[in-house]
Amino acid sequence: MIDFIKGKGWPDLFRFRFKRVSPKDHFTYIITNGIIELTEYVLKQYGALSHEGLVYWAGEIHEETITITHVIAPETDSSEGRVTILPESNFYVVKALSNNRIIHIGQVHTHPGSWVDHSNGDDEWASFKREGLISLVVPRYCRTGMLPISISGVHRFQSSQFMRLSNKYVNRHFKIIEGDGEIIDLRNKNDFRWKQQNGIN
Repeated sequence: MIDFIKGKGWPDLFRFRFKRVSPKDHFTYIITNGIIELTEYVLKQYGALSHEGLVYWAGEIHEETITITHVIAPETDSSEGRVTILPESNFYVVKALSNNRIIHIGQVHTHPGSWVDHSNGDDEWASFKREGLISLVVPRYCRTGMLPISISGVHRFQSSQFMRLSNKYVNRHFKIIEGDGEIIDLRNKNDFRWKQQNGIN
């Protein structure tokens, strides 16, 4: 503790906090370009307002193959430096999962700049924390897109915390393929943010 007070321990603390891991598993994440396009579509709407944005990814799991088939856009409270999910919106997210017989795979949200690690707030305020859920942090409000996936911070909830996966792991285990995707948009289109974006007073 004395070393931390003197500042000697901070490099080791940050080295642990933002360590990238390469798990020894055989999971494969299949993401269609349609899912990428739908994800970018929503996140860029937030980015046009200089707000952080968020969507959930959902799909199917067959043994060690995880396929993302749906983008779910929940109702949020957003601003330049944060995005939070309204509790009642998560009720409708769970309902959508059930109605479409799909599994929650993870979330994708944006940061304003190039920093794509999880902040303390990202850890604390994540609505769902279940072993294996992934969390992508896309830089610069997704204004320049989210490909290749390795430009984002790709995290997975394991051992009761979000751990950032190494680029080596991401490049080997996350596959972008041709294909469509579906979107479930739960946002309130009468919200002032979307009216402002569409030029509606």
